[in-house]
Amino acid sequence: MKSNLQQLKQRGQFDEQEYNQFLDLSKAELISHFHDFASIRTACIRILSQNYHQDEDYTSILLQQLHKEKALYTKIEIQNQLTQYGDIPMMCQYLGKIGHNQYRQLPVKGSLKKSYPLPRDIIARSLAYISIEKFNLFFDCLSSLSREQLLEAIDALGFLCFYHQELANEETYSFVCQQIEKYSQDDLMMFKLITCLSAFPQSQPLLLELLQTKKHLTLIKEVERSLKIIHQSNNHLN
Repeated sequence: MKSNLQQLKQRGQFDEQEYNQFLDLSKAELISHFHDFASIRTACIRILSQNYHQDEDYTSILLQQLHKEKALYTKIEIQNQLTQYGDIPMMCQYLGKIGHNQYRQLPVKGSLKKSYPLPRDIIARSLAYISIEKFNLFFDCLSSLSREQLLEAIDALGFLCFYHQELANEETYSFVCQQIEKYSQDDLMMFKLITCLSAFPQSQPLLLELLQTKKHLTLIKEVERSLKIIHQSNNHLN
């Protein structure tokens, strides 16, 4: 059943008339409307991002709103604005802390996607779409993250490297290999790292080794999926 316009606005869908209505508001006035109707929140978040993204507290404001936001399209708006303007080190501190969509234990089945799966964590999704020019800011944060944060960061790292193969270099590959060694007995982390390896064509020998050493069926299936993706990618290049 198709949603009508009012239902979509309740879920935070952007409305151009509302956007134009609030264009001239000050920063404080825009923030005051974060308690308003969902589509109004979306419009005000977009205007705030366009006009005040260079302010020191900009990222913090959006992250605080995202923490309590319920409307789907408003959450997506915040995610998209953080991708463009967010302070990456600050965003990394919120990995794994917003929402309940993250894997908390090894899934029964691995991903069935034929390409790289979109991160489940909303902050990881924001980071997955940052520009290549900002990648080093993100990469430099990885070594200081907690396990909870790294679980989600790996999804963003793999996504970025998969779709920007110039990032799948020896430095990033070496980092992934170091984590595989460190977390070799952590099945959930290994699941994420095995998925990440699908972004690295040079990982075939390591994946074949993991295929022989891993016992859990989900991990074996994920190794096979990563190998298949690399094989398909190599055939496409040839």
